[in-house]
Amino acid sequence: MIPTPNSPNYKVLPHFFPAPPNNSIDLQSICRICKDGLKTDAPAEDRCLAWLAMINIYPSNPNNWPHKREEIAAEYKAFINDFGLNDWNTKVFSLNSDLSNFDVSNPTQMDSIHRDIIRMGHQLCFLPPAKVIPAGCDPNDQLAPFTEHIRRLERILYIFGMINKSFGYMQGFNELLPPIYYVLVTAKHLFADNMEQIEAVAFFCIQQLLTDSDFQKFYTHEDQQKIIDAKLNEFDVMLHQRLPKIAAHFDRLQIRPFCYCYKWVTLLFAQEFDLPEILILWDSIFAHFNAMVRFSFCCAIARLKMTKEQFDHADYKQTMNLLMSPSNFRDINKLIQKANKIFDATAKKRRFSMFPRAH
Repeated sequence: MIPTPNSPNYKVLPHFFPAPPNNSIDLQSICRICKDGLKTDAPAEDRCLAWLAMINIYPSNPNNWPHKREEIAAEYKAFINDFGLNDWNTKVFSLNSDLSNFDVSNPTQMDSIHRDIIRMGHQLCFLPPAKVIPAGCDPNDQLAPFTEHIRRLERILYIFGMINKSFGYMQGFNELLPPIYYVLVTAKHLFADNMEQIEAVAFFCIQQLLTDSDFQKFYTHEDQQKIIDAKLNEFDVMLHQRLPKIAAHFDRLQIRPFCYCYKWVTLLFAQEFDLPEILILWDSIFAHFNAMVRFSFCCAIARLKMTKEQFDHADYKQTMNLLMSPSNFRDINKLIQKANKIFDATAKKRRFSMFPRAH
């Protein structure tokens, strides 16, 4: 159930009550609102609905959402049945569990997912903890209050890996899922507090993100390395144009974009910031869903621009440490502002280059 948009704090929610006869949400207006990132105290409903609309999960006509949500839940339930994961959300595993504890058709994959998820304490701690810790949890396990959330995240990623055989589960997907899951959980009354529906929608969000955006070029193409090299070359050209001094510094040290930009972009900077900042950044990234990789490149340029003085006189080791360490600045809004400015400038240049020059 969607609340009525009678609070002045709502910026996105009113767009989900379109006036007849059109009855369609204004996606462009939603993207414009999110382009600069929503405020830190933005209502959970605003961010949840905006993300669902921008990544093409929410239908253009809000009247069709209840039916779409039921379809999503039913299809995901079928996947759960197919892979024998019906009671996975109730399971408890010890801290030293290994793949022999996972009674699934691909225990190796589940073991990898499990190990990756339990290393995500810095994001998991933002989820609402259980009021009652499940029986069998180790009392010394700091993640015990989040056991059910962990199981649901594992189940989503396991099913994703099993149905996308061309690339399966890859380390890093565990970084992309928790922010989406968190946004849905914090607005759970939009799903009648139904965790099964929330899990199902989270699955289709990650499916949409990884297989139906330009982001998928990094994963699903047969000639994957060639595509990755070509995309990162686009970033390298942008870097030399926008930050020639830093680009020359990286060239001297033979530091290629694959060494740093690939991780930033394919994880959407999830390891660069804490969850509250990631949410604001992803507001802006999803507002550019149809050009998500290019906008992510602009975010990377903005990140380098904001820390460019740190690279002065840095040797190879110091430079790599600066590139691989989490960002040591916290003005995420300034980064987004710079990224938007770069994106708009490059978009204008791209439009101009489409027209032949006069002779």
